[in-house]
Amino acid sequence: MKIKIFSAKMYAKKIPSDCYDEGIRRILQKIREFTKPESLWHWCAEVKPSDVKAENFYSGLRYRLSVIEYLKAYTLIEKVQLTFIFGRPIKADFVKMLTDAKCTVQVDEKGRIIYFCSEDGSVVRESDHKKNEKRFKEDLLGPHSEIIPENARKSAGKRWSKQPENLKSELNFEDSYSGNQFHGLDPGNSIDAKRVKIEESEDPLADFPTDFSTDASATSSRNIQASEAVNNPEEPKISVLLLANHIETTALYFEFKNLEINVSQAVEKIKESGQEMVLSLKEFNNFIEVMLTSIKRARIPRTERNLQLQTVFKHIKLSLIRPFGPEVTGEALKIVDKEIEELGESQEEVPSEVIRVNLDYLLRSSTGFWIDF
Repeated sequence: MKIKIFSAKMYAKKIPSDCYDEGIRRILQKIREFTKPESLWHWCAEVKPSDVKAENFYSGLRYRLSVIEYLKAYTLIEKVQLTFIFGRPIKADFVKMLTDAKCTVQVDEKGRIIYFCSEDGSVVRESDHKKNEKRFKEDLLGPHSEIIPENARKSAGKRWSKQPENLKSELNFEDSYSGNQFHGLDPGNSIDAKRVKIEESEDPLADFPTDFSTDASATSSRNIQASEAVNNPEEPKISVLLLANHIETTALYFEFKNLEINVSQAVEKIKESGQEMVLSLKEFNNFIEVMLTSIKRARIPRTERNLQLQTVFKHIKLSLIRPFGPEVTGEALKIVDKEIEELGESQEEVPSEVIRVNLDYLLRSSTGFWIDF
């Protein structure tokens, strides 16, 4: 007779996305005028639903902030306030949105906003994000007052990856920002007026920045991932270490826990080797093309139980290819754009295991670590 053992994890309460939205709104109402970094952990404990564990709510809300530039429910300045106050790194996409709005923004080597000024100078934020200077409700915390469980740091909570349609409504991968109007912290304004649909003739990647800093004097010290991918301007290379980090981000998004572990071990092995591992653009393009073809071959009719193929391809473009910058991965971007265009309005899906296997193959083939990590 077999006895089933049910772990606490099996009974874990799934947190609805609107709980996170409500939590972020409540936080925004309190921190709209704050100018110094605050503890996200303490704020999550403050606004979480009573029947939800703090670490679960923290990991889910933390992930939501990592993609906040693509969420449609917040104004641009609300996104700035949230990412600045909680010291969350921002992507080159977000920097581009801010510079298009004629704002001044500088980020550190981790991608955190260290200086921001709106076009009219009415909103200014500046901080070095020192760990011992975090606050809660503007009161300085002690050096050991923010003890975050390790599982809350590593986990990003439940994703929307198992609900492709919900994800599509939450995230708008194809939108861009244009115009100069800038919105303040108005909690009643749930639509970012700077968001407009890109015309078909436009290339949304044409002006994608490779340097996260808009201050020319800080360029050399604040170049982030895109510039690190290029050793020689005449012969661009793809850093395998950076690619592994991007694979880990994608694995985290799709909740591939074992793959996350493999990536972490691969990264450690790369660092221990002391050697700089790189791929030629031809190798990188071939890997991307093979991966997309493999995933596409496994597509099935829509069942609403798997991942929408178009959403998967868009996320691969966003998290694996685009961070290196179009001047380096322009050909790979064309490859994935062509696949997305050919899908059109297709609702076809692909099993998540197919994505996991392909990402694992990309990790192993790019690092050369074919044996167990």
